[in-house]
Amino acid sequence: MLVQLRRHLGDGGLDIAAYSKAPRAHREANTVTTVDFYVETAAGESLLSFHNGLFGPATDLLHATFQLAQAGKMAPTRYNIAEMKSVVTGAVLRELLESVQFKPTDPYNSSTADDVASVLVEIDDDAPYVVDGLEV
Repeated sequence: MLVQLRRHLGDGGLDIAAYSKAPRAHREANTVTTVDFYVETAAGESLLSFHNGLFGPATDLLHATFQLAQAGKMAPTRYNIAEMKSVVTGAVLRELLESVQFKPTDPYNSSTADDVASVLVEIDDDAPYVVDGLEV
């Protein structure tokens, strides 16, 4: 991919015109997706963080928040095709976390299944929490 990207570099910058004229399959084959998803208390204390490529728990959580928003279970403060931020109750956070499968270890240094289990034990169903996901 780096070699292909260098073909589009001019004098220190990306030649957007040349890249945009490349065949669609070429552009799609060289697209890198990363997804980040964070869970915090309303006071800003970090509880969980997930990071992955196209597939993984961060992606699953982000997609699950879209479904919860469409079901009217959350009122996002930021909501579009690639990002979601919302304050949710502990009950909604519990539903969100229980809807996704987590692995014991993760190659992206994300929170693990044990981390999620610990947070699930501590969640106050009536307390506010912040969920924040972004796909780039």
